[in-house]
Amino acid sequence: MPWASETRARQPPIKAAAAGGAMADSRSQPSGEQPVDSIFSQDPQPPQAKMNHYLALALALTAVAVALPRSKRAAYELPDGVEFLVGSVKTSFSCPAKNGYYADVDNNCQIFHVCNVVPKDDGSTEVQQYSFLCGNQTVFSQFSMTCALPEDAIPCGSSADFFYLNDRIGQEKVNLHDDADLQRAVQIIPRYQQAPFKA
Repeated sequence: MPWASETRARQPPIKAAAAGGAMADSRSQPSGEQPVDSIFSQDPQPPQAKMNHYLALALALTAVAVALPRSKRAAYELPDGVEFLVGSVKTSFSCPAKNGYYADVDNNCQIFHVCNVVPKDDGSTEVQQYSFLCGNQTVFSQFSMTCALPEDAIPCGSSADFFYLNDRIGQEKVNLHDDADLQRAVQIIPRYQQAPFKA
């Protein structure tokens, strides 16, 4: 068997203590052949050393990956399986240069976006867009800025009519909704069409 002789050739030499504490090879070497010790010294990396080399390389790559800055959540980075709830996702929404929460009308308001304007050191601004998916059987209501059942939300097609509410976020002593906003919403929210609502 050809592999048997290779296995024998790779076995470590049997050493015996010689006089004076020196170690000698107990096998006799025919003249002109290399001793077994020299064969092992010519092997560039024994299997264990190769495995250690790969392990060290993997650890180094992991350390580099951890040290790199992580990318920010971007627009339309949505959970796996989103197409089962929404269908084919349309990526047409782009944040205006204003902070706020925005319904994605092209995706039937099942997706909404948080827009954040960040000033830079050079005086310019960067608009960050973060996309989120509403839970199953809910839509983003631009009026309440929450995911709600469709009968409790303004119709998706009317969402842009309420984008102005984002201007009130963060303002002191200003309510998010005033009486006029409530009256506009009551006229189009399906649940309030069924029962009278008093603002």
